[in-house]
Amino acid sequence: MYYQTHSFESFDGCHLNVRESGEGPLLLLIHGGGTDADFWKDAGELFSQWFHVISYDRRCHVRSECRPVRGKKMLDAHAEDAAALIRAFSEPEDEGKATIIAHSMGGFIGMRLCELHPEQVRKILFHEPVWNFYRSFCQKNPLHAFHPLTFKETRGRPATEEELANIKPDNEALFKYDLLWLLTYRTPLDSLATMPVLFGVGEQSKGTTIYNETIRTAGLLNAPLLWYPGTHNSAFALPHEFCYLSTAALL
Repeated sequence: MYYQTHSFESFDGCHLNVRESGEGPLLLLIHGGGTDADFWKDAGELFSQWFHVISYDRRCHVRSECRPVRGKKMLDAHAEDAAALIRAFSEPEDEGKATIIAHSMGGFIGMRLCELHPEQVRKILFHEPVWNFYRSFCQKNPLHAFHPLTFKETRGRPATEEELANIKPDNEALFKYDLLWLLTYRTPLDSLATMPVLFGVGEQSKGTTIYNETIRTAGLLNAPLLWYPGTHNSAFALPHEFCYLSTAALL
């Protein structure tokens, strides 16, 4: 085990399962829907060569406590969890800030963090973040919106039995606690325009909604855009490629 595991008490007393590894600038990894900290397990080990890495199971996911709040406020709770982790694990040289990578549904959490606590964000990379879902109805082929759920990356390692077993409770948490804010939150372009943001897409996602929307958002913000090998889950399936490209961009 290359990481230390902590039970971290967040801002409202909710205990989060946290994994910590490495030394250097603080890097916070926020996972998306239908998964947990295992998504970052291999990439986190690689990132720890250059960063002080913190990954965690978001509240109500597998190893973390489930202390839900109602409706859209759940998104604020996720953002405040991220802020609390940055405060707790940052070293004096971090100046209370963290570099952040937010994947998929975690993108909205990273965006909300930028709105609520911009002073804590040194730089943030959004890899194929979820989008304003009302725009999906404008697509010629709505099935493209489900690309992250259907595309299988064959070049990476298979998920372990434990990781596969966690998918069901992770998805249950998504539908029970996160669906409302996922469907109703709007990308805060005005807030992000003042932040050091980057965006990433998988080269095999080309032509899908999440690919097109990521490129569109990056263009509206005039933000750097990175092309990764693989697809939506390249951080899990191709961790070496994901880590090295991300590290080069972030540092």
